[in-house]
Amino acid sequence: MRAFALLALMGSFVVASAQDKVNLVHDQSEGRKLSYVMTFGGSQGELTMKLTTAFDLAYGAKQDGLTATTITPTSFRVKMGENESDQPTMTGALNLMVDAFGMPKEVSTQGPEFLMAMFLLMSYLPNKELSVGDSFSVAWKTASAEFSGEGKLIGIDQVEGKPVARLEVKSSLKAGEGEAGQLAYVVSYDSTTKAILKTDGTATVGDQKFDISVAIKQ
Repeated sequence: MRAFALLALMGSFVVASAQDKVNLVHDQSEGRKLSYVMTFGGSQGELTMKLTTAFDLAYGAKQDGLTATTITPTSFRVKMGENESDQPTMTGALNLMVDAFGMPKEVSTQGPEFLMAMFLLMSYLPNKELSVGDSFSVAWKTASAEFSGEGKLIGIDQVEGKPVARLEVKSSLKAGEGEAGQLAYVVSYDSTTKAILKTDGTATVGDQKFDISVAIKQ
């Protein structure tokens, strides 16, 4: 009996240990397609605002260490106060070159591409294996914007039998001459499908605070 108990204990330890690490990488295989819904909302005085957009993310061929990536918005909904309506999408398909961390070589962080840029930046993965408690740096810079901060693998949960990693990230985004925005969010990553399942957090610019949520469409 003691031998069986010892074996069971050792087995539990091996399973538990296996869940202490996760390889945080994007699967950018050519032809892969994912669909997401993103909401961005806040308030100014008594007026509340919420933007909701759905979009498809598709990976293409690789070139010079980058992956051709197309983001195609499929719907856009605006809610201002109590009024809510469908609107034309803010932008057409965006064709980008994205690195292994998920960061675009170039994208506008202002104007109609803003929401898609936020999605990409908040999808940063360290592209390596981490243990629970490990930290990683977030860094991206172009001629017009800079995104930097630090993330941490805070846990690995079992969701429907699959390991889902949780990353906590705090970062800042500086674009142009404006004030830098501060972002704080949690990313849920499915290590089996190598896909980000959900991102929830906030963006703060000065005294304005916005809620941001992204969820994969199953």
